[in-house]
Amino acid sequence: ILLHPHIDGISLPVRKAFMSATQGRSEAVLDRNQRREAEIKEALKQEAARHAAAVKNMHRLRALRLAQDEKAKTDAKIKSKA
Repeated sequence: ILLHPHIDGISLPVRKAFMSATQGRSEAVLDRNQRREAEIKEALKQEAARHAAAVKNMHRLRALRLAQDEKAKTDAKIKSKA
């Protein structure tokens, strides 16, 4: 079996060691990429939660401001009648 011109002259144990090391590096890269993807997914999830909280707070503050404005208008009408 001809594998590659540089590999054909190498003994079988050396070839197996080389292939094992290459496979180990491939698995390490795969693990690192999977960890990175998991970290990105978690960061996106946290960012979505922060955004939702900010929007919720914005609506709460707007409702509070509108209620205060309405109360101020009502108070002004009462004072003008008195």
